[in-house]
Amino acid sequence: MDALARLAPVARPLLRQVDNALATLGAPPEHPVWGLLRRVGATPGDAVGFVADLEPGRLRTAAEELRARADGYASAAVPSRLSGWEGASAEVYAVRADGRPLSQAWPKLTSDWMVASPLVGSFGDSERKVVVALTRSGTMLAYRTGAPACSPSSWPRFHHDEANSGDMRRDATPPGAPTALRLEGKTLRFASPGDDLLCGRPAAYEISTDSRTFERVSAEPVAAGETASVALQSKPKAVSVRAVDEQGNVGRPATLRR
Repeated sequence: MDALARLAPVARPLLRQVDNALATLGAPPEHPVWGLLRRVGATPGDAVGFVADLEPGRLRTAAEELRARADGYASAAVPSRLSGWEGASAEVYAVRADGRPLSQAWPKLTSDWMVASPLVGSFGDSERKVVVALTRSGTMLAYRTGAPACSPSSWPRFHHDEANSGDMRRDATPPGAPTALRLEGKTLRFASPGDDLLCGRPAAYEISTDSRTFERVSAEPVAAGETASVALQSKPKAVSVRAVDEQGNVGRPATLRR
């Protein structure tokens, strides 16, 4: 590195000319420089300049920091593996943010290899969350948890959400569908869905009468399960309502026909 640092100031003007020649004139198709450019991803002058500017002291410091972080991650992960619970028979773990087991109820015995990431949701249980796992032999396993159905899940499924965005900031879960629709004069009342399916509070409602285009209404949204009211301008033969969340996800509509 020190020898290169001494040579670089002398070689850089020549390498700069090489870079300019390649940029303006190119090179014959069979010239070996093309293989070099593909492997390195930079012109010769840029590549040599980048390496020459590296400081050994900073590299050593960075290496020490990376090793310290790696050791920290390794030590935090150790408690998540309990003695006697390893291999293809124990594939579903629940750990806290610091790597410790969530409770004595975890990990779970699956008796076979897992072929996909488990799902977390209120499947078949309206009060608590359930963890659903699938093994390579096709066995589906569902584990009850103590978490409320609408408790936060920072990463509830593979690639994070229904859009497979892999982005923790993304909310791709749409509102649920309204239920218990009824007309009272020119007022539509219904049980509101949530912001995420049946959890939370939607950002707004949209109404369609007699198969017209959906339009947003000014009615105040209410929490999931509570009764929402929307004033209509007439008494239509059919009215549909749907919810919209704060990121623009649109829920499934529900329709009432007279």
